[in-house]
Amino acid sequence: MTRSVTTLNQKVNVSDLASSLKGNKHMSFPVLDDKGYCGTINRIDLIQLLQHRELFQLPDEPQRTDVLKFHSVHTDKVHDDEDLILDSAIEHGSEKNLYILPYTNRSSIALPDSFSLHRAYLLLRTLGIRVLVLLDDRNMPSGILTRKDLMGFAVEEKLQASITRSLSESDPNSKNQ
Repeated sequence: MTRSVTTLNQKVNVSDLASSLKGNKHMSFPVLDDKGYCGTINRIDLIQLLQHRELFQLPDEPQRTDVLKFHSVHTDKVHDDEDLILDSAIEHGSEKNLYILPYTNRSSIALPDSFSLHRAYLLLRTLGIRVLVLLDDRNMPSGILTRKDLMGFAVEEKLQASITRSLSESDPNSKNQ
């Protein structure tokens, strides 16, 4: 589990965003509004948004009401030229902001940080979720849990099933004889 969570505010400085993306390889980021956690946005979508300079705004400009359509922002392909995009955003975005709330996944699943680890594993496995955001009592992200973090549970589960099978096969009182 990642405890040092990199969060993004709903309105973020373009240069700071690009520097943050360049400084880590996280694939998903919790987004905060004035009430705390409000969803997640993935790295690929952020890189896509950084290519649309028409979305950048000066700090004193009113918030844009026109947003790009989902299909023009979202892609499943990782950018080969990610470093060039980030470098350009760092260079040209120091005075500009980007409003990311319209592109945030508001239906992403978040759990209290006291939630059972085993149940979190079951959620990740059965629902096919890649990332779970853990929240503290103030609705602020306190950690991020990924499938990779819980791979030990999968190994334990398979080993236990294998041991149980082996024991039942070697049991002389087993009904399989």
